[in-house]
Amino acid sequence: DKNGKITSETIRNADGTGEHTTYADDGTTLIDKYDANYKMIEQDVIYKDGSISSTEYRSNGDVATSKYDQYGSLYEESIRYANGTRSDTTYNWDGSKKINNYDTNGKLVSSDMLYSNGSSTKTYYSPDGSTSHYEYDSNNKLISSTYTSANGNVTQHINNPDGSSSKI
Repeated sequence: DKNGKITSETIRNADGTGEHTTYADDGTTLIDKYDANYKMIEQDVIYKDGSISSTEYRSNGDVATSKYDQYGSLYEESIRYANGTRSDTTYNWDGSKKINNYDTNGKLVSSDMLYSNGSSTKTYYSPDGSTSHYEYDSNNKLISSTYTSANGNVTQHINNPDGSSSKI
């Protein structure tokens, strides 16, 4: 710029790949990475506080974005698949993670919660408004299942240690 500050730079490698870096006045750095055909394959945004958002453009059409806090810990991932569906994963400080899956209209179709002790829950959302919820122990053994109809009727089954099931 007019003050002698570098505002951008471009690197082109011998194999044709390269990257273009832009330095914004607010302290944000934008790095665009290209393949040999100058097609963008990755875009990284490094914020002033040190947090990072990294987006990867995959050859199959999927777009994956990962977000890291200022300490380098991954806290969120989102994949927009070429077919129009999406999967969002949130990583929690306690080691658990939540995965939400969406259809091509952006409607939530399933949600998985994976706990650090190995147990998990899975919930499926039907277009008619009903839900099916499953709880698993750390050995991936089904503990309980709950079905809630669109009108609010609930049916729950508990799996007993002896392998039998009880309807509640």
